[in-house]
Amino acid sequence: MTKTSLRFFAALALAALPLVGCGGSGTKNDDLGTTDAATPTDAAVPTHDGSLDVPDLMPSGDASAPPITAVDDKWTWVDVDGAVCNDGSQTGIGVNPGSDKSKILFYFEGGGACGDYGSCFQLKTATVGPFGATQLAARSFTGSELDRTVAGNPFATWTYIYVPYCTGDLHGGIRKATYTTGPNTADFAHVGHINVLRDLDRVVATYPTISDLVVSGSSAGGYGALINYADVRGRWASAKSYLVDDSGPPLEQTSGSAILSAWIKQWNLINWFQVDCPECVSDFSLVLPNVSKRFPSDRLSLLSSLQDKTIRGFYILSPDEFQASLLKMEADHLDALGNFKYFFIPGETHTMLGDYKNPTFTSNGTQLSTFLIDQVTDSAAWVSTKP
Repeated sequence: MTKTSLRFFAALALAALPLVGCGGSGTKNDDLGTTDAATPTDAAVPTHDGSLDVPDLMPSGDASAPPITAVDDKWTWVDVDGAVCNDGSQTGIGVNPGSDKSKILFYFEGGGACGDYGSCFQLKTATVGPFGATQLAARSFTGSELDRTVAGNPFATWTYIYVPYCTGDLHGGIRKATYTTGPNTADFAHVGHINVLRDLDRVVATYPTISDLVVSGSSAGGYGALINYADVRGRWASAKSYLVDDSGPPLEQTSGSAILSAWIKQWNLINWFQVDCPECVSDFSLVLPNVSKRFPSDRLSLLSSLQDKTIRGFYILSPDEFQASLLKMEADHLDALGNFKYFFIPGETHTMLGDYKNPTFTSNGTQLSTFLIDQVTDSAAWVSTKP
C-alpha cells in the first residue's frame, strides 16, 4: 500500500470516529448522528460465505407501498422492504412527524466511505450495519436542526425523515461488490441510492402532497443529499424545495484523489452520472450547475469551513490546497449560479448542522442560523458569504 493510500485511509478512519455530544444522551458526533466505527485493526477480517442477500436493484417505484404510522414529536423506526446495509441486513428510516405534515425535512446521515477490501474490512473507514430501531434510539439530536426545542429553529414544526448510512458509498451506490485480498473474500452492498428510492416509496405513501421540502445532510450525508436531490425532489414536483449540503463539497476533478475516482466506479455511481448528470462522469463538481439548472426555482446551499479537516483528507490535500480547491470550485461554478449559495467559515471545522446555532459558525458577521432561515423563508437577504 502506498504512503498516499495510507494517508487517505487514516483520514477516513479518523472521520468515522464518534464524538460525544453535550446536552443529551446517546451517540452524537460532528456528522449529526454517525454510527460508531471501529478503529483500524489487524484483527482477522470476515470471509465470504455467500450469505449476502441484496434485493433486486434499481426499483422503479412502488405505488402500493404502505403508509407509515408514527406518533407526533417522537422518533419511530420504520423498516423499509428492500433497504439493506452493507451486510444485507434490514434497514429503513427514522420518522418524527411534526405538527405540520405539509413540510418535510430529510436528513442524510454521514460516516466515511470505502471502496476496496482494505478500506471496507481492515481499516473500516465507513460506518456499517446493522442500523435499525436500536441504533436510532442511541442517536442524540440535541442542538441540531432536528431539535424542535432550539429557539428559533425554522424547522420546529416540520416532519423529519432520518436516512441512516451503512453502505459506505455517499448514499449513491447501486452495486453489490465482492472484494478480495490474498485468501480473503467478502461482499459489501454499496446500495445507498437504491435504499433512498425505496425509502421514498414509504414517505410518499404517507405524505403524498406537501408544500415545502428540505433535503439536507452532513459529510457523507451532505454528498448524499446532493446526489439524491433530484430523486427526492422529483417525488413532490409542486413543493417549494431547498438543498442544504453540509460539508460535502464536490471539488473539481483536478483536486480529487485517484482513490476517490476509483471508489465512485466501485459504487457504480458512474452509472447514476450517466443517467442524471453525464457531464459529471469526468468531473464530479459539475453536479452543482447540473442541479441548479434543473431546478432553477429551488434554493440550494453548500456549507463548509475553508480547511475542513476531514474532507481535505478525503481528497488527500493539505489545508492550503483544500482551501484553494474549494475557492476555485466556488469561482468556477457557484458564483455563476443565482440559486446556489455558499456559507464558508474560517478554520477546519467539519460539519455544522449538528450544532447549527453555534456562534462560532459565523461568516462576515452572519451566523449560520440566519443564513439558513433566510434560505428557507425565501428572504431577499439570502446571499453567499465567506471570510
